Amino acid sequence: MKDSLYKLWAEGMSRQERETVGVEMKQLLYTLVNSVKKHLEDYDGEALRNRIESTVKGLIALAERLKMKGYPKTAAFIKSNAKFMVTFAKLALKNIQIPYTSNVIERLMGEISKRCKHKWMHWSTEGLENILQIILVRYTNPQFYKQFWKTYIHPTQSNPHSQHQSNPSLHRTRDTGETHGNASFFNPLDIR
Repeated sequence: MKDSLYKLWAEGMSRQERETVGVEMKQLLYTLVNSVKKHLEDYDGEALRNRIESTVKGLIALAERLKMKGYPKTAAFIKSNAKFMVTFAKLALKNIQIPYTSNVIERLMGEISKRCKHKWMHWSTEGLENILQIILVRYTNPQFYKQFWKTYIHPTQSNPHSQHQSNPSLHRTRDTGETHGNASFFNPLDIR
């Protein structure tokens, strides 16, 4: 939605008109967000399909009005991206939950970028893939990540009386936080 409003600004639409368009887009999209929440509670897939269809039609109708008012670039952008704006709802039909905004993903990419660009750190492709998988699991499946953390990173913290030793091929020094050894042991797709 922010991209659409930026494009309207770039095409010369007044602030007041942009705010009106923003309200209309929010109304369309947040109604869909609420429908998804309701669908997850009552499993009414047909009602959600109808809401997805009406949301896409509403976005296309908005795009047509913008085109008629002289904002063809924004209209084309909304029209070509309308089906992507409802992806979260389409996946909800398959009982897959993803955020309806990109805020979580932007935060995740910021964290990955920070780790990659940190001074004095050098990553092999394999090592970077491993850390990326761990971070992705932490964001997308917190329960699995917690199990992984207790099993592989800090097994003695989860059970102080446990005789289980941590993975000898990987250990983390407490003072520097550096990881030593073979870090390629973890693939979240291997553990279920």
